[in-house]
Amino acid sequence: MAIYHYKDSPLVESIEIKSQNIGFSATIMLRENASLDQIDELIMQLASRDFPTMRDIVDGKPALQVRGMKNEQRLLSASDKLNLKTNTAGKETTLESGKEKFIDRVKKSPLFLSAVFYDLADMAFIVSGIQRGRHNPDGKLTRNDISEMAIGAAFGLGDMLMTMYGKENGAEELSAAAEGLRNHLREKGVIIPEGDNLNPDTLYKSGVLREIHNWMHKNVLFVKCLAETGGGLFMMGSALKPGNRNNGKLAAGLLLATSWLSTLILEKPRGYKIFDVDKDKPASLSEKIKGNPRAWLASPGSIANNFLNYAGSYQERKRWKDHPTRKNDYIYNVFSASSFLTANILFGISGQKRPPETEADKEISRDLVLMAANTLASQPELSRAAIDETAEYVSTKLAHVSMSKEEAAKAIMDKVTELNRNSWVARTQPSSSSPNAAI
Repeated sequence: MAIYHYKDSPLVESIEIKSQNIGFSATIMLRENASLDQIDELIMQLASRDFPTMRDIVDGKPALQVRGMKNEQRLLSASDKLNLKTNTAGKETTLESGKEKFIDRVKKSPLFLSAVFYDLADMAFIVSGIQRGRHNPDGKLTRNDISEMAIGAAFGLGDMLMTMYGKENGAEELSAAAEGLRNHLREKGVIIPEGDNLNPDTLYKSGVLREIHNWMHKNVLFVKCLAETGGGLFMMGSALKPGNRNNGKLAAGLLLATSWLSTLILEKPRGYKIFDVDKDKPASLSEKIKGNPRAWLASPGSIANNFLNYAGSYQERKRWKDHPTRKNDYIYNVFSASSFLTANILFGISGQKRPPETEADKEISRDLVLMAANTLASQPELSRAAIDETAEYVSTKLAHVSMSKEEAAKAIMDKVTELNRNSWVARTQPSSSSPNAAI
């Protein structure tokens, strides 16, 4: 944990940054005499830099909770650009106890790490197709050689995107919970105006490029599944080359296409695990497969594909043992299969459930209460029924929340009251004649 003090800033008092299971979180303590316009501008500027925020009160002082941070340096760099940092800013650092194990570091970003190994394998596939074409009698690429190259290109499309968008930033669960809350309240007849997921007042979006960026971050796994399915089909085409038919690669391609197509059908958007309330209930095999298709379908199918490719590559090596140049072509397939094997193991790990009852669960519970309070505090015309429906949603629909409905209602009510008493939400206060002036 690190605390940065901004002694001369008229707006920010300090920024406290903590490391979480995934990514980082930050608490920006604001000056009590900061103007509403200044705070609004800070919120919009942070959100435009992909830092979704939630309004909060900490120790009686106004604060912003920032989520969705991959590393602390990005927020600090943003604060510099926003002219928050001064020459007299200080830093206190509290070292975290214990050394993190290697496997724990891997579990923090297995999807991103798998994408790196996928990228290496894709390049090897493309080189393999080029090499096979060079060794044809006329030195030209055949349709099957092009299929070999297309395997790497198809895989590469999904893998490059997953390299860019695969690393989770810690806000996915909150975003899914916020969207679910809106749907829940709408079903109960409580309408929340359409807006951005975390907080309509704070999460800033504009422009086509930003919309594409947000869509890709949310749906990159579906793109990956489509690319892998296409790559499996191209692999089947590559295996049917006349005079060099490879039944092992044909079976591998079929297995790859079917396993990833099944994963595409069963995979759910990021953050959905926040709704896994039956974490202690024994699950049937079909429920396990539906709950984690990455580990039960995509990963095993792809690993089997890798071993079939090993066998196919070995057969090709024996077939061309009297051709030293062509005999070495199999090295590219062996390298790609090895990289894919590592990547597929990591991809399977990425679908595992987050361990329940950890310290991070308490943080998530507090964030869920704060998220709900932000939604309600910004809509003061809502009735007390909205509090009750929100409490029911938080306590019964969301995983890793141990509060009862009554406890959730009190926590949300207290936070709404705390937020509404602060001057920086004055713009949301209803007139005294409003029938719902007090929620």
